[in-house]
Amino acid sequence: MRTTKNISIFDDDVKIDFKLTALSAMKLQKWIIKAGIALAESGLLETDVGNNFSIDAVFSAISKKGLGFLGKLDPEKTNALLIELIHDTALKMTGAGVIELTESELENTFTKIQSLFELEKQCFAINFDFFRTDGKSDTPVKTTTR
Repeated sequence: MRTTKNISIFDDDVKIDFKLTALSAMKLQKWIIKAGIALAESGLLETDVGNNFSIDAVFSAISKKGLGFLGKLDPEKTNALLIELIHDTALKMTGAGVIELTESELENTFTKIQSLFELEKQCFAINFDFFRTDGKSDTPVKTTTR
């Protein structure tokens, strides 16, 4: 069963409720591949990660570059990836039901960039809890050997 979480984000004084559902393993893998290709096309992985490819190495390269690496990313692909992650993870809860989050719905939902960033952060958190820096994961893992 995939993890779900209900959250509220305040945009000014307006409370907006969302239901987040972690992506399936296959959908998340496809998203990661697209994100990896976007990073590779930027040249970031080749010059700063090299043969030491790991998630830690990617994050380290990004943190060393600061926002400078953004200049190498294709803004259309990057935006599409963020919208896809939000669309596939979050539903906006209303008194009448739920609303799928498209780019135009996000445009109509938020007035503050901080509120949008919070939703993005929460979508990343529910899908990538296995990258937590404290070494813990909300995802139980059982392994067996034969």
